[in-house]
Amino acid sequence: MRSMQMATRVAKKKTRSAAKPASPRAAAKRTTAVKAPKKTAGKTAKKFAAKAAPRKATGAKGSARPAKKPAAKPAAKKPAKKADPTAPRPVSSGKGPTPTEVGAGVVEMLKAGKPESEIWAKWFSPKLVSIENMPTGGLAWHGIKAVRAKGEAWMQEHAVHGVEVEGPYAGATGFAVRYTMNIEHKPTGNTQSMTEVGVYTVRNGKVVLEEFMYGR
Repeated sequence: MRSMQMATRVAKKKTRSAAKPASPRAAAKRTTAVKAPKKTAGKTAKKFAAKAAPRKATGAKGSARPAKKPAAKPAAKKPAKKADPTAPRPVSSGKGPTPTEVGAGVVEMLKAGKPESEIWAKWFSPKLVSIENMPTGGLAWHGIKAVRAKGEAWMQEHAVHGVEVEGPYAGATGFAVRYTMNIEHKPTGNTQSMTEVGVYTVRNGKVVLEEFMYGR
């Protein structure tokens, strides 16, 4: 009887416990205990998967660049040859008419009897320098005005009765003209034949220097 009663009691307890609904608190506790796994594990796995996955090439920027070739070394320059100190160097009279052309023009006007003022205006520089070998030593006149004054002072004491002009003898930087003159000295009336050579330096088509050399 006791065993049946005990069995009945145990069965009733089981039935009660099975039939008795769970309280909200108990249900909440159970739900909390049996929660679904957090989603963070899934996110972390996705991140690792994304990092591990190879990236796709994005156009020309993503494509692999060819390796640069090393720049070619410039060819070694040959050492410049040393100039021969005894070798000749080029010489020029500058721009404009050549010494030959200037000399030809001067001689042509002299033979035609043109006045010195016209010859100077066409072929001589306003900064002309004229050199004479005087008994007291060499002298130089600077500027066309000074040269003109020198000529006027000489003509006051001398008269030219005849002149022959030879040339021009042209060079790289100038020309020369040979003059043979019959001269009278006015104060004394004495006459003499005199030969002189005028050497003219040309720069940029104009005579910039003249020097007169006398024969003995």
